[in-house]
Amino acid sequence: MTCLRCNDEMMIWYKTSLGWSTCEPCPVCNRDGEKVKYRLARLKKEHSKWQQEANTETKSTKQTESSLILLQKQSTTI
Repeated sequence: MTCLRCNDEMMIWYKTSLGWSTCEPCPVCNRDGEKVKYRLARLKKEHSKWQQEANTETKSTKQTESSLILLQKQSTTI
């Protein structure tokens, strides 16, 4: 269900008397910033998982490239 106050953004933006934009947690769906903390923790966990997968892919790609180069060098010297 979508929050009617913030449209599921979890933050409410408003203008101050000086014309500056300021935000605060939505009092309906994000009391004291709890949902944002939970969401950020989940995103960090997912990001670290993706980063580990990317590092693994990069390492395996580099290893195959280096082994191909070695094979080419060996075949030219023979």
